Amino acid sequence: MKIYLKENGEWKLFDVEKDSKELAKRKILLGNYVCLGNDVCLGNYVCLGNYVCLGNDVRLGKGVRLGEGVSLGNDVRLGEGVSLGNYVSLGNDVRLGEGVSLGNYVSLGNDVRLGEGVSLGNYVRLGEGVSLGNYVRLGNDVRLGKSPIQIQGTRHLLYQYDYNQLGIGCEIHMIEEWEKNYKEIGKQHGYTDEEIKEYKLYIDLAAKRMMKKE
Repeated sequence: MKIYLKENGEWKLFDVEKDSKELAKRKILLGNYVCLGNDVCLGNYVCLGNYVCLGNDVRLGKGVRLGEGVSLGNDVRLGEGVSLGNYVSLGNDVRLGEGVSLGNYVSLGNDVRLGEGVSLGNYVRLGEGVSLGNYVRLGNDVRLGKSPIQIQGTRHLLYQYDYNQLGIGCEIHMIEEWEKNYKEIGKQHGYTDEEIKEYKLYIDLAAKRMMKKE
């Protein structure tokens, strides 16, 4: 089994069946019945659970941890410190930023993009081409067929947290609560009157799109 490993900062191809010490040297752990495609690159401290299957041209950053039964398609890139739960499935050409955490039984379609620090609960399903910005959090059983609303205003990022919830920075509320209390929430966080008006426009735009029937 040939794998690309880091050697003096560069990727170098090793036959780990002949050079098993190279994995131990980098503290890389492979579970039982792991299947690796061609041109796989594993960073130091990577841990793969049992029955993990990686496609061709997959690259895992330092400290990536994959649970049991995880399946990654071709040309997948996982940043440093990414953690995937059990039986997670990623399609082809998926990109996950540093520190992303996915729960159990998560499924991501082809060409999905997740920014740094994104957290998805159990049984989340994201359709093909969905993109989430940095530090977005989705709870259990969320289904998104397309990319959710994300607007970077003068201050914090406004984003769709769930099917009926909006987040602005660390504040996450139902749409109805934002529409009712946006002024008070804005003032609590030091927003100016002009910034409050700006974000009210974003809230109205997001609410209109989120409540629009497909």
